Amino acid sequence: SKSYSKELLLSSELLYSFDEAKNSIVFISYYGRLQFSMYQKDCILIKKGQRLQILYRLKLNAGKSKNLNKIKVRFGSLFVFLRQFISRLEYPSYSSLSLIGMGYRASVIRKDLDLNLGHSNKIIVGCPNEIKIFVRKSQRQHTISFFSSTLFDSKNLASKIIKYRPVSPYTGKGLVWLGHKILRKEGKGQFKR
Repeated sequence: SKSYSKELLLSSELLYSFDEAKNSIVFISYYGRLQFSMYQKDCILIKKGQRLQILYRLKLNAGKSKNLNKIKVRFGSLFVFLRQFISRLEYPSYSSLSLIGMGYRASVIRKDLDLNLGHSNKIIVGCPNEIKIFVRKSQRQHTISFFSSTLFDSKNLASKIIKYRPVSPYTGKGLVWLGHKILRKEGKGQFKR
């Protein structure tokens, strides 16, 4: 019987455990956890240090060229799918917000985001375990970054936080996506810019 194999090189920051009986592997990184199971018995995962080898054994009756090409395509798409998931754990997706305004502050306390947005009380936003929050402080503005294994999670949390203080078109203060241009409106009478 023929066999095809491909190898993935994993970074040293990505930990993984291998279960040969279930033919599954669990990847663990700072940004999340992923369990990958091979349900076909013809496909085998082999651990070689920081290399992961995927071996696909062909049956003897799969000798027709059409069947062989279909199997190669499936194996290639499986390999690409696994590589994309591993890259999400190694190089996470992130989104960033800018906090613009005098007296507006942000800080991270344990896993919660503490916001002072000019209201009479502080706003405390709970953060899911899959998302890591970092706050970078500068003189004029704070930058809040959300890191996650999927872009959807980080952008979803950031958009929920923007709703607490969206940017004002008249003053230009509030929460805005990093690098987003603020469209300003002209004020009335004596308050014109």
